[in-house]
Amino acid sequence: MKQLVLGILAHVDAGKTTLSEALLYRTGAIRDLGRVDHKNAHLDTHALERARGITIFSRQARLTLGDTAVTLLDTPGHVDFSAEMERTLQVLDYAVLVISGTDGALGSFSTAAPSYEYTVTDADGHQVDVVEMLDGVTLRSYTVTLGQTNTLTIGSEAWLKVVNGSHTLKIVATDAKDASVTRTLTFTKAVTSIEFEQTLAMEADAMPTKALVNIQGNFPAGCTLQVWICNNGNDASPTWEDVTQKVRTGQKHYFTNKTKTAAAWGVKVKAKLLRGSATETCYIQSIGGNFA
Repeated sequence: MKQLVLGILAHVDAGKTTLSEALLYRTGAIRDLGRVDHKNAHLDTHALERARGITIFSRQARLTLGDTAVTLLDTPGHVDFSAEMERTLQVLDYAVLVISGTDGALGSFSTAAPSYEYTVTDADGHQVDVVEMLDGVTLRSYTVTLGQTNTLTIGSEAWLKVVNGSHTLKIVATDAKDASVTRTLTFTKAVTSIEFEQTLAMEADAMPTKALVNIQGNFPAGCTLQVWICNNGNDASPTWEDVTQKVRTGQKHYFTNKTKTAAAWGVKVKAKLLRGSATETCYIQSIGGNFA
């Protein structure tokens, strides 16, 4: 839904509150017109306002026009309340700077990191600097091109460091007048499995006959770690051999496979970690070893 801030500005007794309440009534935000009698006004709620029939304090209300959510600001018009007017004008000035979209939850993510597309507009056309943050840490800062679609992304390395649970993304835009607006988004990381497989096989001059695989990480009760190895890793369909138990006990594995279809022998390792019923943090930190 689009967002709009609308301020009703005019001299005292010009009908600002009457107009504001008429707009609220026509859009269904209120059920009756209270401005006919100042004592029943919806926006002028202070006792002095109702007694004198004037607006002293700015009020804001929400209404919907089609696909646009409007924040309506009703303002005082008397010179005695110029300070209140100044604050309202400042709000309206800040509203000139807009980040598209709305605050909210992006959902739960278990594989790829979330991303968010947005545009920044500034009615005055000033230079606008943007900072994108994840949990208060800057992901990127840059000078935006007004009206151009931008994408907030979390790099693969940063995503790996994000633990399971709730997190917050923020987009902060600041213009040349130091007016600033923020878009706040939340998401949940809920990774329940992770898989690793070497892209390239480790070269071998002759057929590997044995190997020792070592995996570092945290594997609490309830999770499942599976590890496989092959000595014909250059083949289109490698012969994977389960070495899970040997990895856990630190034992050597002797290859049972004796054939290959590729030109050269090569060793590959792959591993899979399933969270299962584990409540503690599960992760694979590193995979190493040797073969002969």
